[in-house]
Amino acid sequence: MATTRVRIDELAPVGIAFVIGPDGRVLTARVEQSAGHRLWDEATIVALSRCRFRPARLGAKPVQDVIKMRHVWTLD
Repeated sequence: MATTRVRIDELAPVGIAFVIGPDGRVLTARVEQSAGHRLWDEATIVALSRCRFRPARLGAKPVQDVIKMRHVWTLD
């Protein structure tokens, strides 16, 4: 199977939406704007789904909520 090389500077920012549970963990995630390559989109979801987030609150109680963000891949 042939692989297609994609240069990181050719990628668009990935727009992603997460459902964050009351414990700050990612429950679900979906790509809303592609980077232009499926593998980079999937890598974004995998990497950011490992993060813990500060949950939304209703009064003092943590609640489930949706957050949206854009991720830009760079080389350091």
